[in-house]
Amino acid sequence: MAEYLEDTQVIASTLGMPKEIVDGVLKGEITDDDILGYDLTNPSEIKIIEQKKFIRSRAIGVIGPNNIESSKLVAYLATNLAKRVKYDIAIADFNEFPLQATYLGLNHKDRATYINFTYGTEDDFKDKGVYHPDIANLSLFLNATNSKQQLAFTNENLISLLNDISKNYTVVFVDCPNSLERWEAIIPYLDFIVVGVEQDLLNINKYNYIYNYLCSLNVSDRSSIVLLSDGQNNNLSSVEVRKLLSTIGELPILGVLPYDISTKKIENIFKTSKYSLAINTVLDDLFPDTLGKREKGGFLKSLLSNF
Repeated sequence: MAEYLEDTQVIASTLGMPKEIVDGVLKGEITDDDILGYDLTNPSEIKIIEQKKFIRSRAIGVIGPNNIESSKLVAYLATNLAKRVKYDIAIADFNEFPLQATYLGLNHKDRATYINFTYGTEDDFKDKGVYHPDIANLSLFLNATNSKQQLAFTNENLISLLNDISKNYTVVFVDCPNSLERWEAIIPYLDFIVVGVEQDLLNINKYNYIYNYLCSLNVSDRSSIVLLSDGQNNNLSSVEVRKLLSTIGELPILGVLPYDISTKKIENIFKTSKYSLAINTVLDDLFPDTLGKREKGGFLKSLLSNF
């Protein structure tokens, strides 16, 4: 009997589940929590489990109608979270127009060594990368630096890189690409999606398309909104925007970030500002455990508690 228990094919056939799942459990790549609540006869749910065995951290993607504002949101979320926790955090800049090195003050020749350049180095990030010189627990990964590299970087490269980074960092903030093709590839590998929406009609109209696309990918249940540029001249009020967004869909709103001209100066990301204080309220909902306010709660924590 013992020899049969060592044969994963026999175990898989007996339990009526794919051999890959059995192998993953026995190797410790898939935990009991990973398969809790899943229907192992459902191929689509098995695919989720197989994806989860690669992702060991919380991967949070940020998208939105405004590329610059979404990138700024990523930078501030990551730096502010790094200030309040001791565990390691990564930013994966997968945007076709990467701005994270600029936001983090690393776009100078003498500081480029603190960036983890990933293009053409697929085997270099099985472990942690180098850290930011001023933030000891934050690393930046940049997937491409020019259009030629972007075109050569496949969706498979992107997913493989995210998987490698996620194995070594407790939280990964992803500055997502802008193309729908890239979204379709990477979004299933994200634990949570934050949509940054500026408070004007043009961006709200763009959000309408984004919301419908998230619904088509069946990820609206793990998506939320952050309102941007509140109080800027000629923008709508947050009350007006909430009403308009409610007519589009029912994504929860994590927070409202003010228009803060001080963020135009890149170095102010490391200083207290109206914007950074508002970022902290968003982090309170995403990571309530970091403040010790309550044992359970927060969009992301409640989501992951099911797995």
